Amino acid sequence: MIDRTKEQIIAFSKLKISEITKLKVDEIDENVEFFSLGLDSVKALFVLQELEEYLDIEINPLVFWNHPTISSVSEYLLKLK
Repeated sequence: MIDRTKEQIIAFSKLKISEITKLKVDEIDENVEFFSLGLDSVKALFVLQELEEYLDIEINPLVFWNHPTISSVSEYLLKLK
C-alpha cells in the first residue's frame, strides 16, 4: 500500500466522486453517505477501482456497504497498512 494520509484519501475520493456525479468537490461532505451523493453500485465500483490504483491495494467491494461515507472508508483503508 502506498502511504497516504486520511486527508489525502478524502481529497482523492472527493475528486473522483466529483468527476462522476458532477458535484463540485467543495460540495461533497465526507460524512454524507455515498448513495446520498448520487453514487449507485456501478459508480461506487468506479471509485473503488480508482482508490485501488491510488493506494496500490485490493479493496473488497463490500467496503462501501460496511463504511458508507468517505470519512469511514478512509479510516478503514488506513488500518489496512
